[in-house]
Amino acid sequence: MKIAVCFKAVPDFDQVVDADWDNFSLSAGLGYVKRIFGCFDESALETALRLRSAWEDSGETTECTAITAAPLPLSLCKTLFAAGFERVLDLSDVALEQCRQDKGGSLPLASDGDLRPPSSAAPSAGEAPPNAPLPPAGSDVSLLNLGASEFRPRHIAAILGSCLGPAAYDLILTGRQAGWADTGTVPLFLAEFLGIPALTGVEELSPCAGGIEVKRMTDSGRERLRVRLPLLAVLGNGPVAALRAVTLRARMAASGREAEKPQPPVAGGIGPGGGNWDPGGVPLFSREKRRKICRFLPAGAELAQSVAWVRTEYLDGWRQ
Repeated sequence: MKIAVCFKAVPDFDQVVDADWDNFSLSAGLGYVKRIFGCFDESALETALRLRSAWEDSGETTECTAITAAPLPLSLCKTLFAAGFERVLDLSDVALEQCRQDKGGSLPLASDGDLRPPSSAAPSAGEAPPNAPLPPAGSDVSLLNLGASEFRPRHIAAILGSCLGPAAYDLILTGRQAGWADTGTVPLFLAEFLGIPALTGVEELSPCAGGIEVKRMTDSGRERLRVRLPLLAVLGNGPVAALRAVTLRARMAASGREAEKPQPPVAGGIGPGGGNWDPGGVPLFSREKRRKICRFLPAGAELAQSVAWVRTEYLDGWRQ
């Protein structure tokens, strides 16, 4: 059994001083702000470790891998190894390089997919130029000049999907949202890229015969499902809220380990089966304007009259 967790290290905004909030921008120099795990991603990381323990108790060998396309501080990388992850994959160099290239780069997409308006998508004053050097490995500095990647969910999903590969993992966990934009769409694009089902609003996961049992929150309430693998589960609010605390002994044992940095795919496309991948534009939703009708029936109205009015004035009109 192989479990992958897609996570993101985000700035701890509680450390931003008031003066910097007053002049805030994506290119702000907030090097003093450390990075932490996103709250939902942290829940997904801990859930993966608990699932591994449950599967191993039943005699099934399980491997946990953590993967990120955002800058990963060395301290958080050591925390993941100390907590029990066998592998940590750092794709931040790939994501940064591709954000500095046009659509003809080594990781081409059919469309850029930037969610910001054109005026906001343009590089701001102080943003790193296209030929700027890559950040030092393991840097704890909050690289806020990478704002372009924050607003390209399809782009990030393609980078993660090209590394995960089809059928390479039985279970993929992500947090509900993380980062500046908080679009919450990267997991959905990732599931489409990999061609596997996705469940959102997941609260709890537990192994069961032939798959995994999922407890999730929906618009109509909570539901419990038994699902076959592979699956991408998007964790939201749940009882598992934080990654386990690691001991000093475990952290020292992980001191010699480093995150793997896979190379970007070769030129020629990253879509499933090869070729460019374009799931289509991000849909825009709007509420349809409808005519509101209110009519008071006489107190002594017959039931047949009330039913006839509801049918002619409401149901038939709504169907039209």
